[in-house]
Amino acid sequence: MKRFLRAKHAQTLAALIMAIVVWATTVGLGLNTGFAGAASVASRSNTGFTGAVSPNHRGIQKGSRWWDPEDDEDNDNKVLNSRANRDCSGQIVPPPPIDTLDHGFSIIHKTHSGRLIATIVLKKATPNATYNIRLIQTPNGSDCAVYDGTITTDSHGRGTKTIRELTQPGSSGAFVVLNNQANPNSDFFTTEIVPF
Repeated sequence: MKRFLRAKHAQTLAALIMAIVVWATTVGLGLNTGFAGAASVASRSNTGFTGAVSPNHRGIQKGSRWWDPEDDEDNDNKVLNSRANRDCSGQIVPPPPIDTLDHGFSIIHKTHSGRLIATIVLKKATPNATYNIRLIQTPNGSDCAVYDGTITTDSHGRGTKTIRELTQPGSSGAFVVLNNQANPNSDFFTTEIVPF
């Protein structure tokens, strides 16, 4: 019964995140959502919006996973956040990471209008820390030094953020890099490249 309830909770959370991604895409494209003030300046910029997906963590037992990528049927654009260091082309830079904890995931999606949308769900990171977000397009990595927003973790090291940017000509994939503003060279997360 507990496994069934956990699976239902994960499915509900997945539906909520996807609804917010669709909403963010609609607002980002300037379409009428029917919500007064929905297209605020923050939601029209590259920096995304803060706290858009903030699941209610009450009632979740310590140590339980509030999202399991295996429960989602559409895993094509979902990649795990890891401690692997990557260069601007997305290649792993040695040494391999020692930390193999589950640090959440990122979903990277290219829209038909040429926008890239990345939703980052960060877990087991440094509590109460702010991470710079870079959505780096490959193969050229020319936007490698551009910060696309920030994500701030709560007291448990969890945080969620959605960002978007225009797809660059010649890009065929993208990946996410997160760097703690207080310790950018040692406290970071990256994802694999998502081809599009």
